[in-house]
Amino acid sequence: MNRGKTVKYLQYAIGEIILVVIGILIALSINNKSDEMADRKAEQAYYRKTKQLLNEYARSIESVVDYNASFIPSFRYGVDLIERQD
Repeated sequence: MNRGKTVKYLQYAIGEIILVVIGILIALSINNKSDEMADRKAEQAYYRKTKQLLNEYARSIESVVDYNASFIPSFRYGVDLIERQD
């Protein structure tokens, strides 16, 4: 009689251990998915910020180029005067 109860108890204990392990694995899987989603959101935020900064830098460079381009006729006139030694 005692042997039959021991076997049933061991089967029950092993079943409980398996259920706990499965529960832990499920919890880890959910946690990993959550971490991946958080990382993805952070990555997208960094991408958007980098894109915004690059666009701002491009506009800034364009304005400097336009500003400097306004001096080209004066420089050409100066070079022409120097070449003619006038």
